[in-house]
Amino acid sequence: MKLNFIKCGGRYDGRPVRSVLVLEPGAVPTTSYYVRSRIPDGLGYRRVNSLRVPDASLSIEDGTWVIIVRHASRRWLKHLAGNADRLARVTYLKDDDISAVFAAKELPWHYALWTGWRYLRTKDLLSKVVSDIAVSTQELADRYEECKPQVWEPHYTHCIEATAQREDPLVYFYHATLTHAREIKWLVPIVRRVQQAVPNAWFEIIGGESVARMFRGIPRVRVVHTMNWTDYQAYIAGIHYDVGLAPLMDTSFNRARSHTKLYQITRAGAAGIYSDITPYSGKIIDGETGVLCGNRRYLWVREIVALLKDQPRGRFLYDNAEIWCHERQGISLKNEGTA
Repeated sequence: MKLNFIKCGGRYDGRPVRSVLVLEPGAVPTTSYYVRSRIPDGLGYRRVNSLRVPDASLSIEDGTWVIIVRHASRRWLKHLAGNADRLARVTYLKDDDISAVFAAKELPWHYALWTGWRYLRTKDLLSKVVSDIAVSTQELADRYEECKPQVWEPHYTHCIEATAQREDPLVYFYHATLTHAREIKWLVPIVRRVQQAVPNAWFEIIGGESVARMFRGIPRVRVVHTMNWTDYQAYIAGIHYDVGLAPLMDTSFNRARSHTKLYQITRAGAAGIYSDITPYSGKIIDGETGVLCGNRRYLWVREIVALLKDQPRGRFLYDNAEIWCHERQGISLKNEGTA
């Protein structure tokens, strides 16, 4: 079942944008990847947790451009509707096919139920206040072409310098949420075989008890508890990684995802191995900025082992990926014709 997408019913008078208010459901990576670098220079910029009750002390200035990242509460949407005469525009940023979550069998049912329910509760209010829509991929733009969405590809907003190459142990990692439960499960036998082949390798994954159970019995695996985006950025700044993994099953939902894993892996100072499907096949230059790998477990074992054992090659891939990312850093919306 696919839910109807919102309409753009917000009508504003075209006044100049004087400040930007970003509503996000807590500190989320979506804002860092898609929004921060797009704020034109000279504009006031505020980020507000849209899950909290609107603070009475937070005034909406005349000429405010509101960017709703993924979700805003009903109270916030009503607050925007009540201040419509002060708004320049309201953009809804969508970086997943949220209205298709019930049809995505690869997602955990509780995540799909919660996300779909939250979307349904706010869809009518979103349709009332939103004036334009931004999506993260051309695939999403094609799926919702009747909304005439803008495509905001992710940008590399900043880079944490990679630490100097060091002695053993070697570390490879996969950092993802439970929306990638299929990929996590798929990696278990791969990690088991890599750990047998490379005795000085450690594997790191983010998750809770269910993830820990999957990898129980495999040596040198550390499971890191899920953390918020701010803490996560600070965490990876202090850890050395050699190889980052970005497996992705070839499904309709996943083909609408973006390539932010490239930025995540590069920020961690690692070389990346990516599934050879959309969204990575059109962004990764195989053998130059990363490794594209078919979704066969034996291929992933081979590539991970080879890259862990060839650190000069890993450094070459990382260096090229870092250059590629920096070339996409700090692009303003003015340059994209949307401000």
